[in-house]
Amino acid sequence: MEVPAGLPLDIVGHIADLLGLVSLRERNSLQPVNDELKMLSLTCKFMVPICRRHLFAHIVFSPDVKWKQGLNEFLLSDPIIVTHYVKTVSITVTQRTGFNTAEYDLLQKICELSSLNSFGISSIDSDWNGYSDTTKLVALSFMAKPTLRHFTLNSIKNFPVAALSLCSGLTELSFYDNCSLDPPGPGHAVQRPAITTLVVKPFRGYNGTFASLLQPMGRNTVIAFGHLKSISVSIRGPAEFIPMCQILERAICLERLDLSVQCYHVPLAGLGASLSANPQPKLRSITLNLDCSHPENDNPLRLPGLNLELRQLSGKNKLEVLEVQVKKGPTVAALNCSKAIAKLWARDFDQLVTAIGAFPALRQVIVDESMPEISSTSIHRKHIPLRETWFPQLQESKAIQFELHPF
Repeated sequence: MEVPAGLPLDIVGHIADLLGLVSLRERNSLQPVNDELKMLSLTCKFMVPICRRHLFAHIVFSPDVKWKQGLNEFLLSDPIIVTHYVKTVSITVTQRTGFNTAEYDLLQKICELSSLNSFGISSIDSDWNGYSDTTKLVALSFMAKPTLRHFTLNSIKNFPVAALSLCSGLTELSFYDNCSLDPPGPGHAVQRPAITTLVVKPFRGYNGTFASLLQPMGRNTVIAFGHLKSISVSIRGPAEFIPMCQILERAICLERLDLSVQCYHVPLAGLGASLSANPQPKLRSITLNLDCSHPENDNPLRLPGLNLELRQLSGKNKLEVLEVQVKKGPTVAALNCSKAIAKLWARDFDQLVTAIGAFPALRQVIVDESMPEISSTSIHRKHIPLRETWFPQLQESKAIQFELHPF
């Protein structure tokens, strides 16, 4: 099939690239990429390599995604796909299942021939020490690739921290759910990769990742916190908040912080002191997602505590962008309490960030308000959203772009 007359080939290629970006954002590691790319690849020969570049960019090996024999043979025999298109590999492992012969052969070919830049290991609360030797060999072989830049662990316990020494070019390290690291033996020196981006996102329960990262390895820690430029973390309990603040205090090159906190039982005390400890701050952007809702308790917002922490940064920062996302409580009592507190917080916040010399580089402030999905329609009707009139200085400011997104 030929490309329709009048439609340049570069435009059609651009469409494929846009579809690939959508696929990358929406892709679930256990689901195939969107069907539009597959259909577009059938329109003409010109589109085949363009669409394959996205279709085969991310390959998943999982007990729930069994490779068909024909697809295995195709990828093993094709001279182009593995060497040019595969950039990300994700494996989901358990202690009871491993890779069959066809999967192992394909993994070996990808490891040997691809220019892989991202690799991830996922499980369901399983222990690294219980994996088969073949599974460990596959994982460590991918980690040793010099082109690897991003490594992800998802719910893996007792992962050997010494394995990070294999990642010579690693710059981004991500932990999802509850992960823990197994320290090296006595006298074992660990070469630390220069990680610039750290992501820690628990989904349930206590997350021991922070404590693992702070474990002493001789005179050092697992990673060199002084190299970090971007940190994205979620905090679910007070026990996680303290080690997180210790990491922030050591991250002297930090430029971006994305922090999500369940505020109904996690106080913010210590955040401001950690961020203001650096005498030569480089932090440019802060996004705070404060979940102040609780399905059972009518706890008031912890917003006043946020202002106390921000006040410690006053006059000692280069902050350019500040975004505060707030989720309110789901009951009438919580909303009534939150209204009064939110109004006082808004006026204090308004004066704080606009005070002369307090945040001299600040150019954008965003306040986003939401409610949990479990809230009833009657609760929504009684809710009084944040108002622009509560932020008079920010509204009048010519130097700061202010955006308010009330619920």
